[in-house]
Amino acid sequence: MNTGSRLVLSALAAAFAPTWQIASQTREAFDVASVKLNTTGGGGYPGLAPGGKRFTATNLPLTAPIMLAYDTTPREISGVPGELDKQGYDIEASCDRQMTKEQASRMLQTLLADRLKLTVHREARNQPIYALVIGKAGPKLHESAADDT
Repeated sequence: MNTGSRLVLSALAAAFAPTWQIASQTREAFDVASVKLNTTGGGGYPGLAPGGKRFTATNLPLTAPIMLAYDTTPREISGVPGELDKQGYDIEASCDRQMTKEQASRMLQTLLADRLKLTVHREARNQPIYALVIGKAGPKLHESAADDT
C-alpha cells in the first residue's frame, strides 16, 4: 500500500438559493459571480474565456468545480453529499482584470467557500496501488525491428 494525498470535504452547506451575486472581497475573488442550478441541460468545457476576464462552467456536478479549484481528481475527493452531485450547476464569474489559470483557481476556491460553505481538509491516506515490476524470468518485451515499408 502507498500513502496518497486525499482531499476531504469537511462541511458543505446543502441550502442552495437559485442565484447569488457578490462583489469583490478582500481575498482573491471574482468581482461578480453567479452560481445557479442548471435548468437548460447541455454543458460545455469549464474554464477561462478568451481574454482571461471571464470564467464560465455550464451544467457541472458539484465535484467538477472542486476538482478545477483544487487541481485534484474524483478519487481524491470525499464528503460531497450525493444529492448535490446529481444536479448540474452553472457558474459565471468575471473580473475587471485579466486572470491567469492559477488566479482563477484561487478565486474559484473563494467562491466555493463563500457560496457553498465548503471547507477543505487535506490528509494522507493509505490507498491501494499497482506496481509494474519485472518478473523472475526477466522482461519479455523486445525492441521491434525497423521496418522499411
